[in-house]
Amino acid sequence: MDCNNVKAEDIVVYSFAYRVDSATQRNLIRDCASDPEKYFDPPSNEALVQNFQQIADELRRLHLSR
Repeated sequence: MDCNNVKAEDIVVYSFAYRVDSATQRNLIRDCASDPEKYFDPPSNEALVQNFQQIADELRRLHLSR
């Protein structure tokens, strides 16, 4: 299943381009995200951890609001 099919099913897609050197590959990964805020290109391990924490916080807020 490709990204467009997944997103068409209203599944939220987060994407990471961690240590990806190719601009072409980064663009493919970015375009797979549900929206620009769901795409991450962390420059370091610390930023990667922060990105995952951001997602966890977002999911926690979503869960609490339902």
